[in-house]
Amino acid sequence: MQTHGLTYLYGQLARLQRKPLFGQIDLTYACDYDCVHCYCKRCRKRQPELSTQEIKKIFDQLQEQGCLSLGLSGGDPLTRPDFKAIYLYARQKGFIVSVLTNGYRLDKKLINFFAKHPPCSIDITLNSLKPETYQLITGASAALNKVKRNIKAAARAGLNIIIKANCLKENKAEIGAIKHWCEAVLGKPQDNLHRFRYDKIIFPRLNGAKEPCRHRLSVEDLVAVTKEDREIEEEYRQSKELSGYFFKKKKHPLYLCNTWKTNFFIDPYGTLKFCSHSENFSTNLRKVSFKQGFYKTFKQIAKVKFKTNSPCRTCDMREYCHSCPAIAYLETGDQEKPAEYFCRMAKNLKKEIMAQKKAR
Repeated sequence: MQTHGLTYLYGQLARLQRKPLFGQIDLTYACDYDCVHCYCKRCRKRQPELSTQEIKKIFDQLQEQGCLSLGLSGGDPLTRPDFKAIYLYARQKGFIVSVLTNGYRLDKKLINFFAKHPPCSIDITLNSLKPETYQLITGASAALNKVKRNIKAAARAGLNIIIKANCLKENKAEIGAIKHWCEAVLGKPQDNLHRFRYDKIIFPRLNGAKEPCRHRLSVEDLVAVTKEDREIEEEYRQSKELSGYFFKKKKHPLYLCNTWKTNFFIDPYGTLKFCSHSENFSTNLRKVSFKQGFYKTFKQIAKVKFKTNSPCRTCDMREYCHSCPAIAYLETGDQEKPAEYFCRMAKNLKKEIMAQKKAR
């Protein structure tokens, strides 16, 4: 989970001169699972994914520009036959490397490999402790017990494992149980090091398909799940109370989020993006250098203003809202149009935070 100090640090970094400090690269959209909520499901393009050498070339450029941390994600990055070579090269370049996976391929050989070459963390998605529910969500039969064994084996090997759970209609009654299982296997939080985090919101797919939204919780259910656990509720409150660190006060800017000053995303085809949900202001790294994409193309974001009289222009809840132009476009087909689900969520969050402030 994100702590108060980490949130503050990110906010301060966003105010400094732009530097590509934190990146996520989706090595592939391939996966052993077929999850109902997957954001990249059926989004594979009719072109080859980046080769080993192309990825290494990008890593060279990231190092030159001062990148500190890389998340290797997907799909599931462990499905790539060249994963070990890519991972070792990232470590060789000096990056702080995290691996995001469903844990299905985290077998004994790979655990021994990671024990010899430890990542900063291995983030594993675990959306149920019940085989029937796990299969309903992932489409993978008889996979849960294997994943649980892999998690326990990785923990015994001393690897830093972080468990993530998505809040879905299918597992809303299990979020607390997943957290308790995680703490029983991995240990309880120490020194602000949390072993469990939850993803509150399910977004449409990158191609705009709305199927994942059928599985996300209503605002009321999301609030109820949040309140089930004091740590989850506190993290949720802090993350939004400190959200102002990410906002730059300008007159009617379309893009409020400043994380593009320090963060970036790269898809399996070499598309450099400022946001995982959008290809606006993107760069094809097969043709253009990372430096040009990050410092020149991303710079255009700050100049964009509203072109319409959208209610979002002057909404006093923007700092509480999880929506943004990228999400609004996926939700409504218009990056300036309010997304009703997120409007209700923002109203509820603002009400709760104001009530908590008065109670202090």
